[in-house]
Amino acid sequence: MHATLQIAVERGISGVTIEEVARRSGVAKTTIYRRYHNSNELLRGISAMYLVNAEDELSPTLSPTREHFTVMLGKLVDWVRANNIDVRSVGIVLSSEAEFFHHIVDQVVTPWLGKLRNFLNLGAAEGVFRSGLDERLLLSTIIGSLVAYEAIDQHPADSDIAAWPQRMTDLLWPALLA
Repeated sequence: MHATLQIAVERGISGVTIEEVARRSGVAKTTIYRRYHNSNELLRGISAMYLVNAEDELSPTLSPTREHFTVMLGKLVDWVRANNIDVRSVGIVLSSEAEFFHHIVDQVVTPWLGKLRNFLNLGAAEGVFRSGLDERLLLSTIIGSLVAYEAIDQHPADSDIAAWPQRMTDLLWPALLA
């Protein structure tokens, strides 16, 4: 899937062929053909990979506290790991301008963006956060950090990834405060 995403970003959807995916990934064509009959099925498989329901992971709006911000970041990490989402692939998808990826971005980002927006709006209404915070920029920063973290350490230990939400909170929290 990672090779398919790279090809789609570099060459466009028409550049995705089973042969090119096999060459780039090192997976035998016969192995790919066992699961996908053609490149269209392979591309639909990418879409399905990201169509997981993030709403299930999101509790009702959390109160705007530092601890709840850390909890929200932890839920994002848990969601990514529970659904076996390759964070590097998310980075490829999010950085692409290709039309094919827009619906994937909407499926992945929109539920988390809404949750973050509610959290920030509640915090601003209660005087905890500055008003006018850009939730898209904040979510991009959070996801970008997670992508970078996984890219730097390709197989982070569970204890390291568990510490990431607290580290991000330590970094971002002062910028949110009123």
